[in-house]
Amino acid sequence: MTLYLKYRPQTIEELDLESVRESLKSLISTGDIPHAFLFSGLKGTGKTSAARILAKIVNCESTSQKLRGPGLIEPCNKCESCISITNGASLDVIEMDAASHRGIDDIRSLNESIMLSPVNLRKKVYIIDEAHMLTVEAANAFLKTLEEPPAHAIFILATTNPEKLPSTIISRTFNLVFEKAKKEEVERQLVRVMKGEKIKVEEGVVDLIYKLSDGSFRDAVKILEQVSFNKKKISLKDAEKVTAHISSGKVLNFLEILSQKENREAVLFIEDFVNSGGNIKSFIDEVLGQLHKGFLSKSGVLKEEELKSFQIDEIANLTNLLIKAKLKIGQSYISQVPLEMAVFEWCGTKTEEKKTQKTEKSEKIQIKSIDTDLWNQILMEIRSKNVSIEALLRTSQPLSFDGVILKIGVPFRFHKEKLETISSKKILEDAVSSLTGDLIQVFYELIERKPVIAEKPKETLTTTHEADIIEAAKEIFNNV
Repeated sequence: MTLYLKYRPQTIEELDLESVRESLKSLISTGDIPHAFLFSGLKGTGKTSAARILAKIVNCESTSQKLRGPGLIEPCNKCESCISITNGASLDVIEMDAASHRGIDDIRSLNESIMLSPVNLRKKVYIIDEAHMLTVEAANAFLKTLEEPPAHAIFILATTNPEKLPSTIISRTFNLVFEKAKKEEVERQLVRVMKGEKIKVEEGVVDLIYKLSDGSFRDAVKILEQVSFNKKKISLKDAEKVTAHISSGKVLNFLEILSQKENREAVLFIEDFVNSGGNIKSFIDEVLGQLHKGFLSKSGVLKEEELKSFQIDEIANLTNLLIKAKLKIGQSYISQVPLEMAVFEWCGTKTEEKKTQKTEKSEKIQIKSIDTDLWNQILMEIRSKNVSIEALLRTSQPLSFDGVILKIGVPFRFHKEKLETISSKKILEDAVSSLTGDLIQVFYELIERKPVIAEKPKETLTTTHEADIIEAAKEIFNNV
């Protein structure tokens, strides 16, 4: 038996996802159990385990009287009912995979069996996994049963995509969201498993497992099982070797080499990494992750200072090169070649020449970005896509542009809110990119003084233009 099944939670208290644990405690303490549940969330976060625990609670021989009054109730896990459910042997706890039983005929058969009384237990519990896979016809057929359920039946729907379920089904269930597990929640689970298996781990191993598990309890235990194979003591070095993990220190060393524009050292680093069995795609992903942290830090989103030796535009340029390199790996016979070519392009030009080009470009754009022809060209480009956005930007003022970040001053809060929508920002970013050739990000700031309004292009105010302005005004103020 795998460790995940061996140490699967058997009580509410053993559920490691705190939000779910507390919600179920509160619900069951009321003594009022709904007839239908919807458990939604990522795979491996405990949906099926929670469903089986609920099935035991409503059927445990020691809880028959307790369910009628308030107070937290846990299954005894000793009576015949609990044991049969734990072993998957109960005829009254039916688990159905909607991915393979998704048609209307499957649901009709299910509806017929629902009407029959339980064989051994007090309640029949139906656990329907991947419920979003039901066809529209099947979902509609099941809806009738949800609306008028027999007193002896409880339904638990589990899904990774709740948005694909009909709203009529969602509204008739008690919804519980299983979020991605936090570090301390995964650690709580791993400690329980390690204690039971008498496994000792070096500092940093649990952090590594959490990172690789991506918030999945199931994956976390599988990784622990993988790194502890035939071992009771696990070092961080062994864990990294088994999981082919790339340490943050190695990534930072590589970025430090790139910051110095050391082409030879960077290529030697890559060759050494590949020769030691490293995966180039995974390595690029780790480097991109570190660059993203640096970008967030330079943008003021993160308080911690990251990548001190890089400017924000350098981070953006290097990110673009690495993304292109990763996309080309599948086309290359030698996996590391695209990365080495990206490194050559990054390091190939002398630092001073790069700085000179950057300064000249920055000055050129700054002159044009404030109340000049370039701003008018941008507005005209936007006007062809969305008149209302162009009208809002006419009252705004470009404050600064360094080739990567464009800051716009906006005089009114409701203008700023409309301009900050994803679709509106994309229109402006695309317009600037099409004219400057740069990938940019836009940020808006409220300004108190009246902004300098860019000079409108020389154009006769035709009837069509007037109509455009009127239409833009309607759209702006109707959306306020």
